[in-house]
Amino acid sequence: MSALALAVVLAQAAALPQAQPGEQPAQQNEAQRRFETILRSYPIVGAAQSMKDAERLVEAGEFSDRARAEYWIGTARWSNSDKAGARAWMARTRREYPATVWAARAAVTLGDIAGSERDWDAALEQYAVAEKFGSPVAGYAVLAREHAIDARRYWRWFLAAVAFAVAFAAYLASRLSKTRAVPWRPLPTGVKSLGVVTGVVALLAIRQASQIQIASDVIGAGTLALSALTMLFFARARPGVASRAAHALLALVAIACVFYATVYRAGLYEMVMETLRAGPE
Repeated sequence: MSALALAVVLAQAAALPQAQPGEQPAQQNEAQRRFETILRSYPIVGAAQSMKDAERLVEAGEFSDRARAEYWIGTARWSNSDKAGARAWMARTRREYPATVWAARAAVTLGDIAGSERDWDAALEQYAVAEKFGSPVAGYAVLAREHAIDARRYWRWFLAAVAFAVAFAAYLASRLSKTRAVPWRPLPTGVKSLGVVTGVVALLAIRQASQIQIASDVIGAGTLALSALTMLFFARARPGVASRAAHALLALVAIACVFYATVYRAGLYEMVMETLRAGPE
């Protein structure tokens, strides 16, 4: 090659645009724009199609928000009750991008999924991982951990309440079965009166929301059953004064257990606690 030709080639090379250090290839920029379009069109397109589009985009290759896209797919699946899919994508985000904020947020979501399955140890472990990342994710993780600890305590109380109420009812039924008289007839007047009151309360609850109505009916039925067993025990077994007082106290505790267990299962615990904190208006 002559000196003149070499000079022309060098001049043309120098005239070409130089790639900047942080500049992305064109296909990555296009993938980034497509992901932003998916986020904007999600309410219109719908969850199923948006998740499919995002998954195809992620599998196609790298782009600047790929970690965020993997996390977004996990949250979309979680919000659509797909626990297995959400867990898989969150775990993938943590595995492929462990040093990013999206991996830390994925740990929080994995903790939420474990908490929804009452796997409290796994939930607390995930929150501990997220707390180590730093602000602002650490703040979310701390709040989630405190909520999980409270939820675990409430669940244990629920199990204890159910166990106590069932055990007390079984104990009274066993004691009644050993009496010589027919244990269920005639019903004491108090049982009949309580049955009427329970029926009236059930009728009044019809106008309430279905969740509150069901909870009210279950509480009324449980209270009626425990009270009836206690009254029948007093009428048939004829215990002494001290025994009556002890059994009456146990019956009240059992009824309180029925109330707590029902409110917990109906998801009304927070509403009841807020009402008690606020007091009567």
